[in-house]
Amino acid sequence: MPSSAVRDRIVADLAIWQADGIVAPETGALLAQRYEARSVWWLSALRAAALLGGLLALAGLLGIIAAAAGTEGFGGLLAGGAGVALLVVGMRMATDPMQRQAITGRILLGLGFVASASGLGLALHAFGLDVAHVPLFVGLLEVPLAIGLAHRARSGFLLVLALLMAFHWVGSWTGMSDRSTYDIVIDQPRLMALATLPAIGFGAWLAQHPRANWPRCHAAWLGVGLTYLNISLLILSIVGDWDRAATGGVPQSVWIALFTVSCVLQIILGARLHNGQLTGFGVTFAFIDLYTRFHEQLWARLDAGLFFLLAGALLFAVGAGAEWGLRRRDAKT
Repeated sequence: MPSSAVRDRIVADLAIWQADGIVAPETGALLAQRYEARSVWWLSALRAAALLGGLLALAGLLGIIAAAAGTEGFGGLLAGGAGVALLVVGMRMATDPMQRQAITGRILLGLGFVASASGLGLALHAFGLDVAHVPLFVGLLEVPLAIGLAHRARSGFLLVLALLMAFHWVGSWTGMSDRSTYDIVIDQPRLMALATLPAIGFGAWLAQHPRANWPRCHAAWLGVGLTYLNISLLILSIVGDWDRAATGGVPQSVWIALFTVSCVLQIILGARLHNGQLTGFGVTFAFIDLYTRFHEQLWARLDAGLFFLLAGALLFAVGAGAEWGLRRRDAKT
């Protein structure tokens, strides 16, 4: 039987492997039981808390220095430099062959991405670039870099951050509406919906062709892509005829049909590809679509309970009919 230090090391490695999707939770639990390993989850929590405290202190120090200098450009350079340093250190930790500080390294990568992007934006604005053009250049430089680093370091956190920035870079803008209050507005839902299609396709392909060193990387591509696709189509199906700028003059009925067909296709593709993400998103947004249509058309004319009873009975009948048809087909073959 290995020593307690070796057993604790096994638990730490298993936690990393399960987070990367390399080892299934059931296999990890079996191995932990086999080696009588003790749980050391609290060590990771303490390490994360210490890391967060150190970064907050660093951010405060950089803020004090930038305020003392009194220039936006200097503050941007400080934040950008700190972000680059965090990216370098985080990449070394995350790609260490021994995986001794892999989780810490991935956290540093995510924080370095945020710091470097923020610093770059501040510096570009301070050096005379129009505020409307700052997001364009920051996205062009930061998004490809972050996606590449995320796949190199197998960091789902960094990949999600990069994809969120990419989609908002394409179809959304943020603005300060009041003191310490920000509005995030999807003002280009058609463009955002189109931008999600390559991400969803790539994620579906990765799910069918998993990478040996990071078999769960498709989850971020599919999760973020499906979220913004369905939200964009939902917005387009709601704004309808009263926001011609957003819908491009296309009638509301067309967007409702597209949204509904998209949900159905997600369910069908999820079933065909045995992909729970596609099925789950399709079912969830199909229900949202159904409720939205009820609210728009039948809220004042039909009781909500009766509506959902009829809708549920209809969907149950469709599912039962599909199951019966599949059984007959299997019986014939």
